[in-house]
Amino acid sequence: MDTSSVLNLTIVPTVEVSVDRTPPRNGPVSFSEVLEITQELLGSLEDATRPGQLHVMHQVLSILKRQMLSPSLRLSEGQVAAVMAAVTELEHETARNSPNTEVFIGRVQVVVDLLSIA
Repeated sequence: MDTSSVLNLTIVPTVEVSVDRTPPRNGPVSFSEVLEITQELLGSLEDATRPGQLHVMHQVLSILKRQMLSPSLRLSEGQVAAVMAAVTELEHETARNSPNTEVFIGRVQVVVDLLSIA
């Protein structure tokens, strides 16, 4: 037997990871679930870095805009005008270099309140 051809084996340890995932949904998310997600996101604003705050703010704005387009939403003309004004202010706040998170949270609450009574 020729000893010049020895195999070099490397042992690589493996780790088993178990991820407990919630199964995907087939139906729409309820408004109460959307509200809960929005509140969790808003709660993270204080501890986030400035870029993180902007990211969260854009996510919240996107969620609210999707809710506004819900076919089940029934708003009066006055409510539509108030929601649109608040969303415009939210867009303005997210476009600022140094957004005011307190103003943002206040405007989000206005939109959530109006959407929840519709």
